[in-house]
Amino acid sequence: MLAQCDAIDGVVDGIVEDPDLCTHRPIHLQCAPGNSTNYLTSAKMQMVEKVFSPDYGANGSLIFPRMQPGSELSGAFIYYTSQPFPYTTD
Repeated sequence: MLAQCDAIDGVVDGIVEDPDLCTHRPIHLQCAPGNSTNYLTSAKMQMVEKVFSPDYGANGSLIFPRMQPGSELSGAFIYYTSQPFPYTTD
């Protein structure tokens, strides 16, 4: 996502200046038939789309905003682990 949205501000510097301007579509990450190296399966690509989309309740109210494009570098170790959020207390 960073590669797709970094240059929106006119500078390629590894920073997505305004993530709200980024309309990332991860379809280019999907594997072609017979190629599974360095690409995502259809199911995994759909999960990426869900993570970077807002979550709405049955009544249409916002439950959780989308993850911000560009957060994947720092958020990978906290948010995208398939584990419980590490900063919660039990």
